[in-house]
Amino acid sequence: MDVNTGRYASPATAFAIGSYLKKIAFYLEGLSHEVNKTVLENQKEQKRRKKITLPSTKDIRSLKTYLEKRQHVHLEKLKEKFKFEVWKDLLGVTLTLVQLFNRRRAGEIERVEIDDFLQYERFNENNEMMVNLNMREKLNSTIMFVF
Repeated sequence: MDVNTGRYASPATAFAIGSYLKKIAFYLEGLSHEVNKTVLENQKEQKRRKKITLPSTKDIRSLKTYLEKRQHVHLEKLKEKFKFEVWKDLLGVTLTLVQLFNRRRAGEIERVEIDDFLQYERFNENNEMMVNLNMREKLNSTIMFVF
């Protein structure tokens, strides 16, 4: 392009280059979306398959006992006199007890895929949970899914 006149010596070549640049930009944009989509899917899969070490039954019992004591203390304080901070703490303790009772987050099971099922782990006989079960319970609980 001539800067003085603002004209191209070969306008067809300039036009073709502009068209090719638009096509390349369109292709790169599509590629970018495809890469991002694949990355997000891989991140979700890795997060879902991450192995988590669960707390022991003893630790869960200790937590439950501690929470129940705190719940009782807060209830007694509220019976004496209402205080917003005590009420708020009681709500937090109660919510934690409900989550401890449920043991699973909402929607966790519905997201299980076939690959997750195929990678199940079996309990071994020395597992802390298996030791406390009777024979019938042991036979019914030989498969554990690890999410």
